[in-house]
Amino acid sequence: MNVPVDSVRLVRSTADVSLVADYVAGDTDLPTVVLLHGLTQQRKFWGPVIRRLTARPMHPPILAVDQRGHGDADKPDHGPYDVPLCADDVSLLLDQLDVDRCVVVGHSWGGWITVELAAQQPDRVAGIVALDGGFTRLADLGDREAVRTRLTPPRLGIPLDDLMGHIATGPLAPWWSDDVREALLPTFEVDTEGLARTRLGFDRHMQVLDGALDYDPVVALEAITCPTWLVRCEAMGTVEPDAALIRAAGLLAMPRVLRWAGAVHDVPLQWPALVAGVIESCVDEAGAPQRTDGRRDA
Repeated sequence: MNVPVDSVRLVRSTADVSLVADYVAGDTDLPTVVLLHGLTQQRKFWGPVIRRLTARPMHPPILAVDQRGHGDADKPDHGPYDVPLCADDVSLLLDQLDVDRCVVVGHSWGGWITVELAAQQPDRVAGIVALDGGFTRLADLGDREAVRTRLTPPRLGIPLDDLMGHIATGPLAPWWSDDVREALLPTFEVDTEGLARTRLGFDRHMQVLDGALDYDPVVALEAITCPTWLVRCEAMGTVEPDAALIRAAGLLAMPRVLRWAGAVHDVPLQWPALVAGVIESCVDEAGAPQRTDGRRDA
C-alpha cells in the first residue's frame, strides 16, 4: 500500500539532513495529508490509520514522514532539534515534492511541528489536526529540570521480544495486535548483543525534549488561520476542563476541540478508525471552497 519516496536531501545552512517519507497516491483534487509522528516514533507508526484512510475509493494523497533524528531520516548527533527547524525540514520536503496544499496531522511532539508549520505556511496548510500534543507549553508544567527529569526516557537495553511483551501489557494491551506491533517495531534497533534500543537514541531524545521545552506555541497558535482540530486524550471520569486546551482554542481563528475520555496517548494505535475519521473531517473542511468572509462552504 505504501509507495516509498526517495530520500530527499535538504541543504541547510547548519546541516545537510535527509528526511524519508512513505507516499500513498490519492485524489489530487484533495489536500495531501501529511502525518508527523511523536518523539521517538517513525513513519510506520501511522500504518493502522493509513489503512483506514485508504479504505475508501476516493481518498487524499498521504505522506508519512520520518522527521530528523527518527526512523530512517538523518540523525545529527549534536542537533539542532528545535521545533521551528523541524518545521522548516518538513516545509522543504513539501517544496521538493511539489505539495502546494495539505492537511497536517501531528501526534504528541509532532503536534508542535504541525502548529509551527501551519503558522509558517498559511497558504499551504489548509487544516491541521493536533493529537494530544502541540497546544500545551511544557514550561507551564513546572521547573525546567524537574520537568526534564520527569520526561527522561528509560535507556532500554533489553531483548526485543521482552520489550514488545512489556508494551503489549501496557496501556495498549486491550488493542494489541499484529498491526500495532508492526507499527512500533521500526522504532527500535537491536545491537550486537541482541538488546533493543530506540533508533533515536537517548542523547538525541534529550535534545529533542530540550527543543520542546524551549518552544512556546502561543505565537504560532495566534497566527494560524485554518481549521484546527485539537484532540485531548484523557482518563475516564475527567471532569475538569484542560486549561491549556481552553487557552489554545481561544487563540485560534477556527478551533475544533475534542476531548476523548478513555483514550490513551498513542491513540492512533488504539482507535485508528476514529483518528482517520477526524482527519477525513479536516480534509473535507479544508477542501471546501473559501468564501469572501473567510468561512468555508459545506
